[in-house]
Amino acid sequence: MLGAREVESTLLTWCALVAQGAVATANDSREANLCRVASVLLRSRFPAEAARLLQSSGAYFEQHPEEQRLAPVDLVRQRWLVSLPRFRDQLVRVLHHQEF
Repeated sequence: MLGAREVESTLLTWCALVAQGAVATANDSREANLCRVASVLLRSRFPAEAARLLQSSGAYFEQHPEEQRLAPVDLVRQRWLVSLPRFRDQLVRVLHHQEF
């Protein structure tokens, strides 16, 4: 079983791919909720990437209206993220390294 940091690392990588446009749509509610929260965390510094994340989340929830949109704190409670500020900082770092 993966620990919280390993899960977070996997989700960070996936979220960066969505933000960069390499992946278009979330595969499940966890990914969709993560995209939605990441979009909010990034929108002031990375508006284009935030828009891609929000689009991915929205597409998933449109196709799966029965799925629940979780509050950001619930992503931490579910142990998908260690903390929101930590996830934001790591995602910003990854995206800065990808800029040309």
